[in-house]
Amino acid sequence: MERLTIAQAAELLRTRSVSPVELVETHARRIERLDGVLNAFVTTTLDEARAAALAAEATFARAGPCGPLHAIPVAHKDIYSTRGVRTTAGSRALADNVPDHDATVVELLAAAGAISLGKANCHELACGAMQGFGVTRNPWDPARAAGGSSSGSAAAVAAGLVMAATASDTGGSVRVPASFTGTVGLKPTFGRISRHGLFPISYTLDHPALLTACVADAEMVLAAVTAPDTKDRTTVARRDAGRWPAFDDGLAGLRLGVPTALLASGLDPEVEAALAAAVARLEGLGATCVPVDVAGFDLVATTHSVIWLAEGASRLRGLIAGRRDSVGAVVARRMLPGLLLSANDYFLAMHVRERLRESMSRLFATVDALVLPATPFAAHEIDDLAAARSDVSRFNRLADLTGEPALALPCGFTAGGLPIGMQLMGKAWSEGLLLRVAAVYERATHWGERTPNERALTEWRDDGRAETYLRQLDGPAADLGLVDGGASSGAAAADWVRRRAAAAGLALAEGDLDELSGQARGLMSALADMRASVDLAATTSTLDYLV
Repeated sequence: MERLTIAQAAELLRTRSVSPVELVETHARRIERLDGVLNAFVTTTLDEARAAALAAEATFARAGPCGPLHAIPVAHKDIYSTRGVRTTAGSRALADNVPDHDATVVELLAAAGAISLGKANCHELACGAMQGFGVTRNPWDPARAAGGSSSGSAAAVAAGLVMAATASDTGGSVRVPASFTGTVGLKPTFGRISRHGLFPISYTLDHPALLTACVADAEMVLAAVTAPDTKDRTTVARRDAGRWPAFDDGLAGLRLGVPTALLASGLDPEVEAALAAAVARLEGLGATCVPVDVAGFDLVATTHSVIWLAEGASRLRGLIAGRRDSVGAVVARRMLPGLLLSANDYFLAMHVRERLRESMSRLFATVDALVLPATPFAAHEIDDLAAARSDVSRFNRLADLTGEPALALPCGFTAGGLPIGMQLMGKAWSEGLLLRVAAVYERATHWGERTPNERALTEWRDDGRAETYLRQLDGPAADLGLVDGGASSGAAAADWVRRRAAAAGLALAEGDLDELSGQARGLMSALADMRASVDLAATTSTLDYLV
């Protein structure tokens, strides 16, 4: 009963082989036994869950299941508002924040019968580091990171503490932890799921997302939370999963694009080998895999960074400029450069973003989906700050920029037993296709049937890595934003920072100036790269805004 799929649990409940109380209690006991090591939860609601299970049992006896997720134990990433239960967004600055309403996704899952066991830990404000409520450990190896920012959600699902968890994805925040923990992470099309009640960072990049143990579970949870919402004007009333081929046991007729140039750009050898084997397996299942070029991919990281920084810094200005001592050092360092960006900078990035969308539209006219790594390497050691600072999300940001769906799932393991994830990306509203392709691959490979060693978790003893990691975060090497780069001199960067800070009405201490001058070189380089990419022949009146 500890490692059931949602469909299996629903059948056991239907036949009364298992009761809602037994199902919830099993998972509550796992949390009590394992979360002391994992730290997957900021807040647990086990007493409330047990009461809800009793009510669900009474409802079942009287009228049968109250929804497709009747009594299914879930967790909510701690950026989802929950009525009467604190929502911290992983930050001590919000430690006492208790909403008086539920996020729409929370409402929909409850309406489908799901029972929440608590709020999952995450990177601070979903954009910093784990400086708020401690480090979440990876169930496959507690010395390693669970990924971010949906760390707690992924660890909770991977360890069987819950059967599904809400997550989010602004630049890979569901697909990175899914890859690191061997779970299924789905970032739907922008507008598929309501964002009402989520702590916002980036208005145009934030996506609600889901984490489950298998593809079929992801499909069931997605169906439960897909609905138009008058409280979120970005949602679209669209359900079209039935359009896609069934693909029962094979993938004949499917055309998959494999961006070979990207795959030769510095993958860990074990990840590269696992992805090559996955492509071969997809071909063996009947798919046609063809090499493709993702035009404009070299601008994805810089474009995403400028948009994310501009929107995030605007949203968080009061915290990062006015009350910097109440948030972790990483959040402040990462977001402060965003206050130096101008409207022209933002418009330039949005212009390049539109060109990327056009490029992907042309590409998806030739293939049904793309096959990509979910991450360039497997889970790193918790205190490996160099790995944490590296561009672990470089294959994830494209789908956030275009708003197209992407799904991460296991495609192998390292020699040391760590999960390796691959990613399927499709055109807008093609979640149905991605889920069906992933389900065929999952059944053929059985990677998702492996589970972490629970005995090793219960016997694990603290190795001090988390404390080392947290100490490192307070030092200057912990900046996780744009790296230094470009030809700008230190003096030119400092002058740029002074001028931009004055224009933004931002008072800088001398230490801030030195720190921002280093980061500004990367930002100035990013803006120069985007400006150089503008196609003058294809640009009309917008050119006036790009000077």
